[in-house]
Amino acid sequence: MRYSRHWAIWGPESLAMRLRAAAQMSRLAGRLADAEMRFHAHRLRFMDLLESGDSVALAQEFDLCEQLATQLRQPYYGWYVETFRAQRAFLDGRFDDCERLARQAADLGQRAQNQNVMQILGIQTFAVRREQGRLAGLADVCAILRDRERAPALYRLLKPFAALNASLAPGTACNGSVARVLGRLSTTLCAGDRASRHFDAALEANHRLGAPQFVAHTQAQLGEMLLLRGRAGDAAATYRRRGMQPAAQRAATHAVPEGQWGAASPHSSRRRASRPQP
Repeated sequence: MRYSRHWAIWGPESLAMRLRAAAQMSRLAGRLADAEMRFHAHRLRFMDLLESGDSVALAQEFDLCEQLATQLRQPYYGWYVETFRAQRAFLDGRFDDCERLARQAADLGQRAQNQNVMQILGIQTFAVRREQGRLAGLADVCAILRDRERAPALYRLLKPFAALNASLAPGTACNGSVARVLGRLSTTLCAGDRASRHFDAALEANHRLGAPQFVAHTQAQLGEMLLLRGRAGDAAATYRRRGMQPAAQRAATHAVPEGQWGAASPHSSRRRASRPQP
């Protein structure tokens, strides 16, 4: 019952309820001495904690899942553990390891005849490619293009989940703090003070998650925002505090053309110009 409820209420707005459901399921499994139920309870808790970003608790849940999968000795449970192992490598910034582990997990999952194997492998491969700079998410594209037409709608959709991490498919991939994306969108909208608040929150959340690549993205995007506001000195100081000396040197000599902070994207301008007139 608790297992079904956990899936029935799945959504970013139900995190607290899902954590309670997983905890109740774990207690029930303990009373019944049901190892399979215990595994699923800890598996669900691992997925939930990826959203809340508690790296210590995540490690504990992974260890429990691994112990129970070893006890159960079935490829089905082993596949989950290896998928989570790939995800942990991803959070550590070990992208080659993540891809290798994800393929190993897929091999095990196919032995278990799990229908979700290739889907999960594709999601984890996508996450690695994105971090390698070969793909970008919608909000990132919007920020890169300074698309002020679409940025407000994206911001409104994401704002209620600012305190969470973005999880792509439960427990298998993560895009770090939603606040970082809100910071980028706020930069696009020239809301500098709001962007700073989001970036500060994202730095704290990504540190807590134990994800150095997302910390680095946040640091770089905070510096970019300060540069666009014409605050090269502040940007350079921000980079120096975080040990990013090459970026600090570039920022110290950076000159932003007058009006750049409020300038519309040339892509947006071309798009408006190409619209047919009534």
